[in-house]
Amino acid sequence: MIDVGAAEGYYAIGYCIKTSEIPVVAFEADEAGRQLIANMAQMNNVSERVTIRGWCDPQSLGLELRGQPNPLIIMDCEGAEQSLLDPQSIPELLQARILVELHEFIVPGILDLIDSRFNTTHFIVPIRSRSRTLLDAPLPFRIASLLTGPARVLSSMDEGRPQIMMWLDMQPKSAFRTEPAVQYP
Repeated sequence: MIDVGAAEGYYAIGYCIKTSEIPVVAFEADEAGRQLIANMAQMNNVSERVTIRGWCDPQSLGLELRGQPNPLIIMDCEGAEQSLLDPQSIPELLQARILVELHEFIVPGILDLIDSRFNTTHFIVPIRSRSRTLLDAPLPFRIASLLTGPARVLSSMDEGRPQIMMWLDMQPKSAFRTEPAVQYP
């Protein structure tokens, strides 16, 4: 599994916790984020399975993908998906399962661009995020909202995005005899 834009390691470390023995590469450009990933890996006893890297460019992503039979990529890299998700420069992407957050407000037209690059090789399922509600907060925060008010809890869950975000779940067609059964609303 390769996590591009790993931030504090939520997906990378969570993946290690939920799977056994599958190595994870976490790309995070920010030094403070890389330290948080290392700390979280240590606290969860998965340090030996996590490789932490800095900035991800097409060459470094291609190197990590090379020779991997069924790679999974989780990508949230604030617009860099435009240069990283290019099968012309990284042919190994054609065999990868990719879950990517698109940043249309940073790269207008990114949805159409990524779709045009992968629609013949991948089943592509768009997933629209939604506004968070108090029910999305962990129970202790919901209880605290009775004292502090729900607005404070809701603002703590707000990423400050200027629009509803779109994710794409892209599964290589080569992995299926027919279209995958899982469909998202």
